[in-house]
Amino acid sequence: GWAIEDHNTDEGESICLYEKLEKAIAPMFYHHPEQWARVMQMSIVLNGSFFNTHRMLEQYLANAYFPESYSRQRQSLPEPVLT
Repeated sequence: GWAIEDHNTDEGESICLYEKLEKAIAPMFYHHPEQWARVMQMSIVLNGSFFNTHRMLEQYLANAYFPESYSRQRQSLPEPVLT
């Protein structure tokens, strides 16, 4: 996949997004479909373990039907360290 740089404004992020689409993503999609397919396959490999139906359903059930226990479970986890 492609990262979109973080900007202080929505306008800055949208400009970055459109530049990526125009200069990298669209040309690869139309002119190098094999390379496009490899990038998409790698994106699925890297993100598939989190973005899946099993995790989504488990999270939905916990939030919708057991919010107290889900909240307690999250509170017992250590805070992530951001560097």
